[in-house]
Amino acid sequence: MTKRCRLCREEKDHAEYHKDKSRRDGLSDTCRDCKRERWRRYSRENKNSKYSLRRGEIEALKEATGNKCQGCSVSGDLYIDHDHTDGSTRGLLCRNCNSALGFVYDKPETLLRLAAYLTAHEAKKS
Repeated sequence: MTKRCRLCREEKDHAEYHKDKSRRDGLSDTCRDCKRERWRRYSRENKNSKYSLRRGEIEALKEATGNKCQGCSVSGDLYIDHDHTDGSTRGLLCRNCNSALGFVYDKPETLLRLAAYLTAHEAKKS
């Protein structure tokens, strides 16, 4: 069986459409190719919109931080750090700092205990 894509207007086999339970025929009204192209175009135009930031806002954040990680002050590739509870953007971090926050589940008290642990260990060495 075939179906006409709403965007490219081509007749395509049902296998060329994503499932969509909300539609009467159970298939999306847009073929996979058109849907993929639409997503790629949207992603190019709205990079990192997942965190409600547009390219200009990301560049402004980089400029405000001197293009350095807000955790360790290292220059290089920066990633958007966001609050997992509400999705709000907190700032830009390097991969290591962003991962470190994830490993401690974004809990400041865990980071403080780890800092105290390292400080105590350094004091024992002296």
